[in-house]
Amino acid sequence: MCGLLVTAGILPPRDENLALLTNWVARTVAELPTRHANLIRPFAEWHIIRDARRRSSRGRYTYAAHKGDCGNVLAAINFLNWLGTQHLSLSQLQQRHLDTWAIERPTLRSRSIPFLCWSTARRLCPPDLVIERSAAQLPGHFQAE
Repeated sequence: MCGLLVTAGILPPRDENLALLTNWVARTVAELPTRHANLIRPFAEWHIIRDARRRSSRGRYTYAAHKGDCGNVLAAINFLNWLGTQHLSLSQLQQRHLDTWAIERPTLRSRSIPFLCWSTARRLCPPDLVIERSAAQLPGHFQAE
């Protein structure tokens, strides 16, 4: 039905991948505790979704991009959960905490960078904290000829 209305010019075209992201963020944030939702909602809406809209307007927002954006939001949620287990807030964060996070959760290391940058820009955490991107690893064994 929507496709027919778009074809008729009644409704504007819709980027399905962008719609997937916005709907997923709304559902995910609704399930969070208030203290986390108050941080994740603006991060997701004003950083992740805003950038996704910009990419969509250029026709460059793919399903893979949607999955990557969801991964960035999930990494932020996992990071806030981890901070809670450490009895820390963003304002108490120190470099040693970030280093521990990056070592304990190597798969979330690079996905955590957008949230850290966003939090730092809004002065929610101390400046000069960094999560280093992991270097691409070379294969451990080379095949002999």
